[in-house]
Amino acid sequence: MLYKEGVMYTIHRHDQTCEKTALSPSSFEPLGVPSDASFMSQIALGTLAYPQQGLLVNVWTGTFPDNSGYLMSFTDVGCLPVSGFYQQKDRGMMILSYSDNVLGVKDPDVFVPPPFCQSAKLKVNGDGEKRAPFFFSVFQ
Repeated sequence: MLYKEGVMYTIHRHDQTCEKTALSPSSFEPLGVPSDASFMSQIALGTLAYPQQGLLVNVWTGTFPDNSGYLMSFTDVGCLPVSGFYQQKDRGMMILSYSDNVLGVKDPDVFVPPPFCQSAKLKVNGDGEKRAPFFFSVFQ
């Protein structure tokens, strides 16, 4: 997903083909504490009684504009995501868990589509729109 360019590539390396779909401007969801979130609590995962035996986590809660609720946790140092719980009205709950987080990108070339994607044509969705679905719509 190249949000600045507004496109998403589905890359099929086995036959060197690509599907190219437009991203709507609202499809980018930054991963972080929402600006209107409310601090709920601070908890320790593991123990803080001994050095390097626990992780201090801040828990935040709130609602999105569509009235779906969330509870998200981030490390106290570095604000790295730990988990997220998203409750959509009449749709159930989605639980995300993050592990093996890495700061930065070791090889930024992983975001450059391979040369065989240069000729990919913009794919039209079933509803006639030339855009990819909103990320959370996959879970509906």
